[in-house]
Amino acid sequence: MTVKAEPAGWVVQVTIAAPIATAQSGWLGPIPSDAPSFKYFNVAIIDPVEAVEATRAHSGADKDASIAPVRPLSSAELAAIPLKAGEVKPA
Repeated sequence: MTVKAEPAGWVVQVTIAAPIATAQSGWLGPIPSDAPSFKYFNVAIIDPVEAVEATRAHSGADKDASIAPVRPLSSAELAAIPLKAGEVKPA
């Protein structure tokens, strides 16, 4: 039986939607002018909800940005990055 360690932090993804091109319109409606962009952050906070909120504050993302934890980080990974408790850094 494998014992899974509790996460010590999270990799958090910030998805920023591309602006809608109003001049272009397909038969399904407005066409985005570009693909969304992604930014990743390493966060040394155990709780995923708190990690998301800390990332939103650190990145300055607006309310339209989608932010979600995508992968847990172990304590060994946090030590290798290095991150202090409560710290947020771009990945």
